[in-house]
Amino acid sequence: MNKMIGTVKNYDAAKGWGFITIKDEGDVFVHSRGIEKSSRRFMRPGAKVQLVVIPGARSKQAAHVRVIQ
Repeated sequence: MNKMIGTVKNYDAAKGWGFITIKDEGDVFVHSRGIEKSSRRFMRPGAKVQLVVIPGARSKQAAHVRVIQ
């Protein structure tokens, strides 16, 4: 699992999901289950995150997401 750096494109805390943009990868789906608990409150558009991309039910999905900036 390669750790990658991405930027939060959008995240709806009420719905528990959103998208992260990764350079050369495009947008990746993120669900609240894939975000470290300490980072959930900082999931705002433009926030830099570290993550791992895994296969999801429909497409690539973010896991082990941690806000770094």
